[in-house]
Amino acid sequence: AVRYLPEARGKGLSMALTPSWGTAGRSVDALLTERLPETEQDSDEKRTMTLNAELGYGFFITPHGLLIPAAEFALAKGESRRLRLGARFSIPRQSLEASLWLERQEQHDNTQPADAVLFKIRLQY
Repeated sequence: AVRYLPEARGKGLSMALTPSWGTAGRSVDALLTERLPETEQDSDEKRTMTLNAELGYGFFITPHGLLIPAAEFALAKGESRRLRLGARFSIPRQSLEASLWLERQEQHDNTQPADAVLFKIRLQY
C-alpha cells in the first residue's frame, strides 16, 4: 500500500493506493447496507484482486469544520469497477461527520451500471 497523509488535523492532500485480495467490495457495501460482510468460508471463485485508489484534499471552512472533497476508485480484476465522487465534512470537537457521495458501479458483463447517491451522518455522544 502507498499512502500520503495530510497534516495531523486533516488539512492538505491525501492519497492512497491499496491492493487487496478477497471478496470484491463486500465489506464496504455491507457497511452501507447494514449487511454482514461475507466470511472467509466463501468459495475462492468469489475472491479477486482489487486495486483501490483514493484522492482528497482537506481544508477548513470554519475554525473547526474540515471539508474534504474526494474521489475513490476501485477496480476488481475481471468483475467490476466503482467510482465515487463526493465530500466529507467533519467537526472533530463535536464528534460530527457527514458525507455525500455520487457512486457508479459497473460490472464486467456490460449490464446496466448501478448509480447511487449516498448520504451518511454520524454523531458520537
